[in-house]
Amino acid sequence: MGARANPYTWAYRIVANQCVDLLRKRKGFAASSLDDEESGEGRTLADDTAEDPLRVQMQKEERRLLMEAVLKLPPRQREIIMLRHYEDLSLQEIAEAQGCALGTVKSSLHRAIASLKDILEGGKAGRREAL
Repeated sequence: MGARANPYTWAYRIVANQCVDLLRKRKGFAASSLDDEESGEGRTLADDTAEDPLRVQMQKEERRLLMEAVLKLPPRQREIIMLRHYEDLSLQEIAEAQGCALGTVKSSLHRAIASLKDILEGGKAGRREAL
């Protein structure tokens, strides 16, 4: 008879499946108006002590490009990257959630990072050629 699964692992699997379904359904990012007067959520301009707007925009663009690259990964690699780097789970926790050996998680994570590097460098090379 097999060992009983940790309830956390079972609950995590349900949530992970829901997130994957949501990502499949999502076609774009939600946008909101800067001057949304009806909801009273108008935004104010940053003061002089705020971070450099160019740097903030560049960081947003880098995060967007990284997320696009993550979404291009095969499902298992994408899930392991999301669990490790976005959910901050340990490798052991990921192995338990995935129902696989720790070594499998390590090798999948290594392949996922190598794939991300290839995707991101390929995108940069494509933009340079277009210039």
